[in-house]
Amino acid sequence: MEVVGQKKSVGKTSRRDVLKRGGALGLAGVGLASGIGTRRAVAQTGRIKVNVINGGGSLSLLQVVLLKELKLFEKYNIEPNLLNVSDSAKILVGLISGEGDICAGAGYNGLFPAIDRGAKVKIVAGANLAPLNILYSSKPDIKSVKDLPGRTMGTGPLGALLHLQAVAVMKKHGVDYKKVNFANVGSSVDVFKSLVAGNIDAGVAPIEFRDTASKFKLQPLVDGEIWKELPLYANQAMFASDKAIAEKRQGLIGVIAAYGDMFRWMANPANKQAYLAYYKKAISNGSDEEGAFMQDFLSKPGALATDLVLTEAQLTYVQELNIEVGGQKNMVPFSQCADMSLAQEALKLIKA
Repeated sequence: MEVVGQKKSVGKTSRRDVLKRGGALGLAGVGLASGIGTRRAVAQTGRIKVNVINGGGSLSLLQVVLLKELKLFEKYNIEPNLLNVSDSAKILVGLISGEGDICAGAGYNGLFPAIDRGAKVKIVAGANLAPLNILYSSKPDIKSVKDLPGRTMGTGPLGALLHLQAVAVMKKHGVDYKKVNFANVGSSVDVFKSLVAGNIDAGVAPIEFRDTASKFKLQPLVDGEIWKELPLYANQAMFASDKAIAEKRQGLIGVIAAYGDMFRWMANPANKQAYLAYYKKAISNGSDEEGAFMQDFLSKPGALATDLVLTEAQLTYVQELNIEVGGQKNMVPFSQCADMSLAQEALKLIKA
């Protein structure tokens, strides 16, 4: 896996690359770099060394560029070692093994059953809150989720993020999701490719294609804009191992503060032109229209965790969905699965 250090250049990725590589976005490997846990906690610069694991995706790449250009890690005295892996399961493995200290933004519904089985991990802050996916269809007669029973719906693995979001939208509208044929296609970009190829009838695919879907003979469902349909669904969270919380607390708080500061910058409409320049730097072939759409979307209230803290109601909602689809047996108490004190301390740093 490519290890992206703060002092190393960030590679550019085109939208064509996204479609070709199914969302890998130029981050080559899927394993974690070895030996990270043995490195010194404080770098030679005097800043606190923290190993940050994230998933792949265009937003993750953009945020790496923003953190670098805005010098936010330096601002909070952090020397980051940034790693990207292919999915949340590998992030969890990396945190439990000690090779990573914190995930600064990924789907987290798989944490609850793991914690119930004894995994020593906690959710410590919110991240990208608004779901960045839409329910699309490649069939003209599928206009809403009520048209999905009996059809093939592309998602990721059953019980994972894409499947869970699709189920939640169907439940909201009284659709029996058990009558829908779910196909594990892979990532949201893989779903989009499968839709374009006509291999599935509908699917959960990235928001960035909403305004260009018609070029691929696709259309969003009328009730398919997930962030509107599921306002209580927090899309991504930051999470860390109990060990890292105990041993690197100040470093984790610094990382959370850096991301929270970045969220506030991204949410500020006054930064639109700078945002678009950084967007082009991160995603070289991304269109101006796509960049402007994402900036407008992310600047809306609630799209990003500008206040960092997640509520018990938000985590309970996701757990109830997990239990509904059979991915989780028992409800995990808030105190066992979350520690928002780090986010609260990070907020104090940002305000200071």
